[in-house]
Amino acid sequence: MVTRIISGQSIRGLLNYNENKVAERQATLILASRFGTDINQLDFKSKLSRFENLTMLNDRVKTNALHIMLNFDRDDQVDTAAFQQIANSYMERIGFGDQPYLVYQHKDVSHPHVHIVTTNIQPNGKRIDIHGIGRTLSEAARKELEVEFNSKYWTKQLENWSWSLDNAFNLIMCNPYRSMEKRAAIENFVKILPNYSGAIDAYIVPGEAPNYVKDTVKVSWFVRDYLQEQNGIYLFEKMPNNTKQLLQCCQLFGCKISAVPSCDQYVLNNS
Repeated sequence: MVTRIISGQSIRGLLNYNENKVAERQATLILASRFGTDINQLDFKSKLSRFENLTMLNDRVKTNALHIMLNFDRDDQVDTAAFQQIANSYMERIGFGDQPYLVYQHKDVSHPHVHIVTTNIQPNGKRIDIHGIGRTLSEAARKELEVEFNSKYWTKQLENWSWSLDNAFNLIMCNPYRSMEKRAAIENFVKILPNYSGAIDAYIVPGEAPNYVKDTVKVSWFVRDYLQEQNGIYLFEKMPNNTKQLLQCCQLFGCKISAVPSCDQYVLNNS
């Protein structure tokens, strides 16, 4: 599961985006928590009023709208009941269980995902601090939910991979510490990575490069940026830098140092 949180200053804008998707039949409202009525009885005005009644309690807070996305692997069989359960559990764990929120199931891309709209202004007028929430509470909730639902939703099969292994092999072959354990390194790498196939598929390489360029470095960026730097999950053990070997391996594979972010620092972790 890959999570993304975007904060903003317009709850109306977030509602408009999701309601337009509903009108285009690309999304469905599947949950309305703490709205006090059935989903079918909610129109746009009542949804907006519920949020604005809270945001008006503290007009000093300008960033008062949250747009949360929970993304799943395209092969995960997540039905509506599961989406509702996961969304409720996630919101509770990030401290928004008592806030009103709307959950929309989107169907505009190939992988299953939901969008959640809420506000961080509480009924007492105080705001919920959202600084760094993506790195702290959200990441902890994601890890816990993946463990809880792993056997049912996150079991991966090698033949279901939807991304290229080119860069995965580049990371291994480019690693100056692979020694004679190259075969074991490759076997371990392809054993571990299927667990993240959905996350890799949803991962967006940062920067302004064209998409076809980003696609060629997607796996290596995911390993370094998402797994290692953001989540502290190391597929490779850290080793001392060796600039000479790094330059040699990059010359061999015709890659720029910036395009192979980890090849001088890591050897496959077999633990």
